[in-house]
Amino acid sequence: QPLSDVDAYLAAERVKYPPGVYLMHFTSNHDVNSWDGTEYERLGANVLPFAVLSALLPGMPLVYSGQEAALRKRLAFFDRDPIDWQDFPLQEFYTRLLQLNKRHPALHNGTLASRFERLPTPPAAYAFVRRHGAAAVLTAINTAPTPLLLPLPATAAGHWSDVFSGARVELRAGLELTVDAHGWRVLERVVNEECNSRVAAAGG
Repeated sequence: QPLSDVDAYLAAERVKYPPGVYLMHFTSNHDVNSWDGTEYERLGANVLPFAVLSALLPGMPLVYSGQEAALRKRLAFFDRDPIDWQDFPLQEFYTRLLQLNKRHPALHNGTLASRFERLPTPPAAYAFVRRHGAAAVLTAINTAPTPLLLPLPATAAGHWSDVFSGARVELRAGLELTVDAHGWRVLERVVNEECNSRVAAAGG
């Protein structure tokens, strides 16, 4: 299914549910894992990009048992079926995502909901910016087997920090943001630096 289906889903949510409702997004749960397959069976190389998308869209993310341990088996639905907790290869990945979701004002929901700006993308990609006041988070995922060069609108110009690498990024209108094959980029706007830049430009 094309990622443009996400737009139709979000539009249907806005019609079906009143403002302020918290809707849950996930890539796996008890029923899906047992009956439809693990996230690795269903999403293949795009497990992590879709995890990023479900965590940062408007709503509440859910992490199912075993996802932080990269669970690759279907759990028995009615019988005891322990998860192997010896390793947690995705613990840091999910920790970063959930901490960002919790702390960042641009990702608030309910009565404090942020503004959602969809960015133009090819069919195999999805990108958006969520804003609350001066705070903003830019999210882009690429499900294609080739890298994506995402054109940036004027509204994305400014100083940003890459949530996963920690690198500082300066975006300008007309530039392109690189997103790896089966990859993602999550940037948060650096507000203080932009304020300081404007003061310096004004001679303050």
